[in-house]
Amino acid sequence: MKNRKNVLMIRQFGIIAVIAIIGFAIGILSFTGCKNGTTFVRNSGGSGGDSGGDKEPKDTRELVISDQQVWEQAGGSTYEEHTGDLTIIGPSYATGSVVNGILSFTLGAPVLEDLAVSLRSSLWNVTKILTYSDDHPDYTITVPVGVKGAVFENLITNDEDWVEIRKRRTGGGDEDIAYGALMYVYVSGDVTVTGRGGTGLPTTDGPPEHAPTYTTVLSDFSLSLKAGWNPVKMIQTYVNTGDNSYNVVETVSLGDHPDLIWALWFNRNY
Repeated sequence: MKNRKNVLMIRQFGIIAVIAIIGFAIGILSFTGCKNGTTFVRNSGGSGGDSGGDKEPKDTRELVISDQQVWEQAGGSTYEEHTGDLTIIGPSYATGSVVNGILSFTLGAPVLEDLAVSLRSSLWNVTKILTYSDDHPDYTITVPVGVKGAVFENLITNDEDWVEIRKRRTGGGDEDIAYGALMYVYVSGDVTVTGRGGTGLPTTDGPPEHAPTYTTVLSDFSLSLKAGWNPVKMIQTYVNTGDNSYNVVETVSLGDHPDLIWALWFNRNY
């Protein structure tokens, strides 16, 4: 009789241990990763309390960015820390604020559009902002048929003077300084996107006999995007080609860049 009781106790203990292991494994399915103030959240849970049926788990992804210093342009290539408060009012899937110059915000799931069109438009716009010019070539974007997504370029604030916040870097005239900007591209599933660049026409910032000549060169790229938000950086570097001429070489790749800062931008229409 005593042996049977011991066997039952061992079996009960084993069942409890198995349940605990299963609970731990389920907890792992919902995870949060954090690096440098940027957090990617994946939630694989369904609605609470309803576990019946063969329902597909809801898969939502958010991008959470916190504790980022905001900078404002003080003249030329000089930036100083912003110390004020701002409210984020756009885009519609973004929530957040700036408190004492520190930015924290969350990007939820956006409305999905034709990814090729959205990415091409955003790349054109960011290149225009970095070069202060419409005289640059365009990318040809290729994605699998029917793939939809969205591109986040900037936050919109409630301030009439500082309309936008972009993660960017603006050089100050030294030819070896890189210009750059960061976007986030959202896709609902893993996909590879390619872009074919090109070379623009030479332009000058003044009389040709004195001002340097700049030629924008867009490099080809390939992006292996994962479901959810993906950081995509655009970097421009100046290459001296002689005779007071420079190539502005632009590259697009996955990931952030340590020299990019969250900076206030005063005119959303430029």
